[in-house]
Amino acid sequence: MFCDMEGFTSLSEKLGPEKIYALMDQVYEILIHKVHDYEGTVNEMTGDGIMALFGAPIALEDAPSVLSAPRWPFTER
Repeated sequence: MFCDMEGFTSLSEKLGPEKIYALMDQVYEILIHKVHDYEGTVNEMTGDGIMALFGAPIALEDAPSVLSAPRWPFTER
């Protein structure tokens, strides 16, 4: 799964490097914990998001139900 922050470039221009770094620290903490809550592995962290794997390196037998839209938390605001 790829997840990135909408409007990151314009937000980073407005906030500046120190504030955007602090904000992304908080965002990464939330995202990483949510990925782990659903038995995923964070494979890569980018400037404004993450790449997470589910079912690797350990297969998830119920992967489709684990990642179903109604339960998936990242779209909440």
